[in-house]
Amino acid sequence: MGFYDDMQSVATDILGDFNQDGLKYIELVSGNGPSDNPGPPTEITHVIVAGVAKGVEEKYVDGSQIVTSDGQITCAVGSFVPKAKDFVIVGGKRHKVEMATQIPPTGTPVALVIIYKR
Repeated sequence: MGFYDDMQSVATDILGDFNQDGLKYIELVSGNGPSDNPGPPTEITHVIVAGVAKGVEEKYVDGSQIVTSDGQITCAVGSFVPKAKDFVIVGGKRHKVEMATQIPPTGTPVALVIIYKR
């Protein structure tokens, strides 16, 4: 195991201590039809087992795509790769994902940051 693998375990433990129940990630998977008409997407729901939600950090605000009223989830690396086309459930409400990134930006991810519209 390398340094970032160890840090991934530490981040999961710490985020688990502050975990907010009810955080879910909804992944949209394209239909199985041909590319010009793939059919309706399928939704796969993942429970975020170690994560916290809060208002978006100022460093992510660009004033157009991401604004100060958006929300942010910081979570442990799970069984999904967040994408901007997907959704999250926070406080029982569904929100569209605007941006997702891993920490650090390259290499082994230690944690994930998901920015969503509120």
